[in-house]
Amino acid sequence: MDVQVENQIHSISAAMSQAMLDEMPHETNPLISRDSQKQKIAYEMESELRSFATRIADGLKEIDRMADKLAIYEPKIFTPEVVLALKKLCQGKTDLQQAAIRSLFEKDQKQPIRELVGIDQAVVKALYRSGAELYNSKSFNEASAAFTVVTLMEVPAYDAWIGLGNSEFYCQRYQSALIAYAMAAWSNPKNPMPHIYSSHCYEALKQYENALNSLDIAQQVIKNNPVYSAWGKQTEELKNRLEKLVGG
Repeated sequence: MDVQVENQIHSISAAMSQAMLDEMPHETNPLISRDSQKQKIAYEMESELRSFATRIADGLKEIDRMADKLAIYEPKIFTPEVVLALKKLCQGKTDLQQAAIRSLFEKDQKQPIRELVGIDQAVVKALYRSGAELYNSKSFNEASAAFTVVTLMEVPAYDAWIGLGNSEFYCQRYQSALIAYAMAAWSNPKNPMPHIYSSHCYEALKQYENALNSLDIAQQVIKNNPVYSAWGKQTEELKNRLEKLVGG
């Protein structure tokens, strides 16, 4: 893996673990120090981010295969030139592709990857619409690929991260979905939805304590951001159901 990608993964895992820890109630795991909790979260996050970078490359291969199909959705936007630019990004471990993957782990891009690729914002928006259409038609693998490219092209890309996470969830790639939700939370820390969705992944993995922790964080985010108070009741119901499941 590209050395710069490795370094950025290390940095972002530390930043994300601190952000997650800040949202956790201070009474969580009282026998473990906050520093130890941070190190544990960062270690797990770093490992998962490495796997996720590989998954992103796989998603790009899928776009390479389906690039011509995109022209069916919006032929005026997905011109032959745009399709060629997408294929150039998606083929092999090129310098351009490595730069795109590095951009995932930069909160503030100096130059958007779409500019390096030669793709304007209208194409990025069309890719998002295509991803949403593919998702709604239950073509989750292709939807995942479309959302993958949007996350590379647009920063911040909260909606695309959520779309990618949901697509990965329905492909039963739960670990990848968790990373997508973590990236969504990182790009918009005031929204509880990434944590709520993460709890569903953990439940599918039968990691019920982690699912409950995600809901604890969601509740804390809701408490700090009353605009999302409507989700409070559902979060509490999810938590109660999981607690009963854990308690047998």
